Parts: sequence; structure tokens; C-alpha cells
Amino acid sequence: MITAISNVSPSITSEIHQNSGVFFFHRQVSRTPQVVLGSAVTAVLAARRSKVLQVARRAGWAQQPRLPRIRTDPEESETNFGRNIFLSTAFLLSSGANKVLLRILLVNVHKYAFMLGVLTNLLYITVFGLQFRYELKTAGEQDDESQADSLKFALNGRGLRLLAGAGACEAAAFVGLPLCASQLPGSLLPVMSQGLLIFSMLFSWWILGKRYDLLQVRKMNMMLDPRDVLSSNLSRMSESQRDLTTLLEDANNRKTVDKADTKIHGNIYTYWAFHDVLLQHKLIRAEGSSNKVLQVGIVFVMIVQILGPPAILIWSVYAINWTNARVGLGSWEYIPGSYERGVSNFACQVLGTFFLFIFILNGIYVIRDDKQKSEKIWYVVKVFQKSSHGTVKRFWLRAGAMINSWCVVISAICMAPCFMLSKSPKDIIFDAFALLFLFRLDDVNGDLGFLEEQWDSDLFGTFYNDIRSQEEEQRRLENAEDGCHDGSSIASDDECGDAWHCSVYTVARQILMILLVCVPLFYVFVEGAEPRHILDRRDDLHNKIQEMSDAIEYLKHELKISKEAKSCGQLFNRGGTIMA
Repeated sequence: MITAISNVSPSITSEIHQNSGVFFFHRQVSRTPQVVLGSAVTAVLAARRSKVLQVARRAGWAQQPRLPRIRTDPEESETNFGRNIFLSTAFLLSSGANKVLLRILLVNVHKYAFMLGVLTNLLYITVFGLQFRYELKTAGEQDDESQADSLKFALNGRGLRLLAGAGACEAAAFVGLPLCASQLPGSLLPVMSQGLLIFSMLFSWWILGKRYDLLQVRKMNMMLDPRDVLSSNLSRMSESQRDLTTLLEDANNRKTVDKADTKIHGNIYTYWAFHDVLLQHKLIRAEGSSNKVLQVGIVFVMIVQILGPPAILIWSVYAINWTNARVGLGSWEYIPGSYERGVSNFACQVLGTFFLFIFILNGIYVIRDDKQKSEKIWYVVKVFQKSSHGTVKRFWLRAGAMINSWCVVISAICMAPCFMLSKSPKDIIFDAFALLFLFRLDDVNGDLGFLEEQWDSDLFGTFYNDIRSQEEEQRRLENAEDGCHDGSSIASDDECGDAWHCSVYTVARQILMILLVCVPLFYVFVEGAEPRHILDRRDDLHNKIQEMSDAIEYLKHELKISKEAKSCGQLFNRGGTIMA
């Protein structure tokens, strides 16, 4: 009878996980009553086929607790919204704490886990039995009738037999589960526990007439063995990772193969250096009006690169009043709602600091790329020097290295005072891109691009790679004949073609490395430097106010004199009248 009543309460299943001789019990609300109920009805199926479904459905509905209905007023529900949220949160927290504390307790008292499980079940029976009895006494007429019907069905006839059989099966399972679990591997227990879902779904569909959609079936399959899902996901991830690795290796191999087709982008200085060679081999047009205009444009570009950065630096330095300049963070001061110290000023400081670092770092990479490109060009120069296919003007190659390094370094220096003169984030961005424009002004693939028809980057790249590969192959053959296989005599792509030329790029790179640290720090920690045009406007405004004040005083003086003259005239007229 006790086991039968225990089925009215929520059933508790204890799973024993065997790990290093320690049993961990996992409480889980199971669906064992439906499974046992289906098993009991199956035994009667052959004898009383016609009444089985009806009895089973009645038994299934009897398993559901019939609690008194609570009807609440919508207005009352709205007024108790805060209390409902508090109670729901307390319920969730207490439920989670219960599970955590139970597992901590079972680790320390694992020797008495079985006894505690039995005691827990008895406490459930006692508590729910008292609750059921209390509800019978306090229920109304309608609730009393419904509970009386449920109790009558559970304690008489078929309901009693079904309920008693279900309780007996659950009691047997409760006792046999620890015994069987101790003899089975721990990894098999979760799989067997989740296997109960299959029987629950089958008997619910067959006996109770419940229908499941495809989504519920798929979720059940995922819950049966989550390790299979995890392993399949890991396998797919490993396959995708292998595919990605293969793609990266193929891309690297293609990059190595395609490296022989690397272009050599020239500039106006390499164009002037190879001008005679290009004319001799008819790679550019002969002298003409269009070519003369091109030469004039190239001269102007060179002048802009030489004079542009220092002109900006001189103007920006003299446009700032350095009298009150000092070390501090006053320029970063933020005053909400202020026009001069508001969000725009703070954004200017942040963008300026980031752009300084990015700009100088980009300059370092520009110098590195120019050096690598120049090394290849100097290698081609040596090839032409050994042959009689034309003369290369080395002066323009050295001038190009000097002018490019000059442009990058001076632009990096003048950027900080230019940012100090900026009034808005828009000015910061425009100034940064304007200075960046000077870097690529002389390149063939730059923004002007009027040298694209005069310098064939693909041709020079292919020519360099061909002569380089031929020379390396010839040196390999010579080393093979001499018995030398270490390849030490083979030239490297990183060797410098001209000592002075490489030293210019090296010095420029070292200066930029120093500026990468000094210029952002200077911009951040210098305060009190104000633009002169703002001070000039203040002086002009002060002078205008002074002039207006002087004019007002003069008008007051004239008005006073006119009043005195008018009063004197009136006295004279009165005197004349008296005399008359």
C-alpha cells in the first residue's frame, strides 16, 4: 500500500555512477509510472482486449494530480507582479542550490547514500500524504467531488490493482537498480537511463493515444546519447579542420609557385633611371609633346615630395603658440556639454593618438617594401652593367631612396602638430589621409597613375625572376662540378645592391622606430599649445570691443556738449527777452 501511494507523489530515481569506488547518486524525475503502467496493461491485453484502452486511459489520467483550481483576477495578478517574480526567482535558485548541495553531500556520505535515498522516498510519501489529507479537509464541494473520485478510483477495483502493480514494480526497480548498477560500467548507466524515454514515448503513443511530432522525436534521439552527437560534431570539426589545413597548404604552395611572377612596381625615379634602356628597346614612346608634358609632371611630383612635408611642418609649428606648453593631460579634459572640451575634443585626442601610431607604422612598412623593391631593381642594374644593352642612371635610384625616406620621415614628424591644429575629428582624418597621399604620389600604382603606360611592372618582374633563376641554376651546376653542395655561393634576395642606397633606408627605418614611440607620447602628454589663429581672433575681438567703447565714450561726450550748448542758447534767448 505504501508503494502504491508513493506513485501519487513525484517519483525519484537514483542513479549510481561508479567512479573509483565512489557512488554518485543523481536524482532525476523519471517517467517510470507510465512505463510500469504500460507493462501491467500489456499483461492483461490478451484476456480483456476490448476494455484495455479505456482502463489504461483512465489509469493514465488518474496518475495526474488533481489539485484545486486557483483562479486569479487579472488586476490582482498585475499588482502581485513583483511578488511573482521574486517567488519564481527564489524557486529557481533554491532548486539549483538543492541539486548542487545534494551532490556535495553525497560525495562526503557516499557510504550512506542508499539509506538516504530510502529516507528521502519515505519523506516524500509522508509530506505528500499529509498534503493530500489536508486538501481533502479544506477543499470545496466541487474539488471535494473530483478528489473523492480520484481517491475512489485509486483505492478500489482496477485502479487499486494497477496502482499497486506500478508501485511494486517501482519498488523492485528502486532496490534492484543499485545492485545492477554496481556490476555495470559507469559509462553505460546514463545511456540506460536515457533509454527509458523510448519506452515512455512508445507506451504513451500506443496506450494513452498521445501523438509526437517530428521535432520531438529528433530531440529524443539527441538526448539518448549526447556523446554520439558530440563525437559526430567533433568528427565534422576535425574533418573541416583537416580540409582547412589542406587548403592553407595548397595556398602556400601556390604562393611559392606564383612568387616567380611577382611584379616590380617602379616609380618616377626608376623611370628616369631606366629611361634610356626603355627607349633603346622601344618599351616606351619616343620623344614628343606628350612625353615632354609627362616629364614636366614628373618634375612637379618630385618638387611636391621634397617641399610638401617640410612646408607643412614649418607652417604647423609656427601656427601654434608654444608659450604655455607644458607636460600634462589637460588636453584630454572632458566637460559634458562643452563645445571646446566636449565629446568632439575627446574624439580628436583618441583618433589623433591612434592615427599617429598607425601612420608611422605604415611608414615603416613602406620603407621596408621600397627597400625590397630597390634590391631587385639594383640586381637588374648589375645585369645591364655586365652587358651592353643600355646604361642605367644610378643617380636617380639613389635620389629616389633619399626623397622617399625624406617624405616619410618628415610627414611622420609634422603629423602631431597638424593634429594639434585640428578642430574636429573630420580634420584629423582628412589631415592623416592628405599626408598619406604624399607617400604614393611617385609610385606607378599610386593615386596619380600617369606612369602606368610608361613602366611595365609585369615585364620587369618576369625579367628579374628569369635572370635570377638562370643565374642560380648556373651556380648550382658550377658548385656540382666543384663538389660544393652547401649552396653558400648562391646569392640571396635580401642582399643589398648598393651600400649607400641601403644605408638610407636603414637609417630611415631606425628613425621611424624612434618616432613610433616619441610622437604619440608627445601628442598625448603636451598641453597648453593653442593655435595662433584662435589667439589672433581673440586679439581682434578685444581691439574691436575697445574701439566700440571709445566710440561710445565719444558719442556721450558729444551729446553732453550738445546739451550744454542747447541750454546756453535757451538762457541767451531768455536774457534777450528780459532786456527787451
